[in-house]
Amino acid sequence: MRKLAVLGPKGTYCDIAKDNYLKNIKEEFEIEYKPTIIKTAQASSRDTIAIVPFENMLDGFVLEALDTICATNSLIVKQLSLPVDFAFVSMAKDIKDVKECFVQFKAAGQCLKFINRYDFRVTKTDSNGLTLEKYLENLKDPQVGAIIPIHLLDNLEYNIIYKRIADVKGNRTRFVVLKGEREKDLRDVNLYSYIKHLIGRRKKFSASFMITSEEDKPGILFQILNSFHELNINMKSIMSRPLKTHMGEYKFYIEASFDLDAKYKIIDLLKRLNNNFSTDLLGIYNTK
Repeated sequence: MRKLAVLGPKGTYCDIAKDNYLKNIKEEFEIEYKPTIIKTAQASSRDTIAIVPFENMLDGFVLEALDTICATNSLIVKQLSLPVDFAFVSMAKDIKDVKECFVQFKAAGQCLKFINRYDFRVTKTDSNGLTLEKYLENLKDPQVGAIIPIHLLDNLEYNIIYKRIADVKGNRTRFVVLKGEREKDLRDVNLYSYIKHLIGRRKKFSASFMITSEEDKPGILFQILNSFHELNINMKSIMSRPLKTHMGEYKFYIEASFDLDAKYKIIDLLKRLNNNFSTDLLGIYNTK
């Protein structure tokens, strides 16, 4: 039986994403809950699928997930999007009495307006499930509060509660499904067969790339963008990430969308990019 690695403990939004993913999967998996996003992404292999949070509409990309995907042979094969919102709870009689607030590090970025209204110390955790555990461990302490997902409120003890505290309504997070099957050097594979396999029967799809220049020179970003422009490929996002070898040197993460008429343009794109750069195809997956 294959394994499915999920950011734990149970009850996280990642756990809900796992349930949504399994609704349309006939295969049974052994579920493994991991304590951090990095360890969850690192678990992906040929025998283990992993699901990790990848981007939030308020707080941006989950860099721990992105960097771990790049450092391993994880392949993005699917994305899922979930509505997310949070509540603040405490056993204090008044929120002014709260001295410490537990909150998952990405959730903190989604509830900044609420957090900045108060003077409590913010203690960040690795997952929303861990935040709930910390709150329950300190339940008798009226100086402690926590920001937890709305769906975890059932049967929870508290004296004060502030519901739906995300900075905007309609907040969403997308998650990616990973398999450890990525070809990291596209020069050693039959590009047409590999891309055809990844696209499958999709008529529309998104793709993620990490593009690195082997030398620091003027015009690198222009060359990259021009390759997409000349092929009329719709770029959805672009972000620089440090090479971690020298200060001021970067690689570029890019997402693009493709439709039926342009789906094999990705091969031309990769050939163009590989003429001047080291190009890593992180995955081909469903559009939102």
